[in-house]
Amino acid sequence: MQSPVLAAISSSLNPSHRSSMEKKKKKKKKKKKKKKKKKKRRRKGHGCGGEEEERKKMIQRKRRKGQRKKERR
Repeated sequence: MQSPVLAAISSSLNPSHRSSMEKKKKKKKKKKKKKKKKKKRRRKGHGCGGEEEERKKMIQRKRRKGQRKKERR
């Protein structure tokens, strides 16, 4: 028969005889990695920037284009 001290040492070395508390400590759940969101690239808008008069002309041209499309329908 083994002495209680030797039995305690052998049980700590043998993984099958570990206490339930030790097993619980080891079974820590892995943290789920957060998925990074991709930023949507903004399309460069035409008709912005440049000369003031040029911008006004562009806007008017676009308006006329829209009117023509409406008339065709």
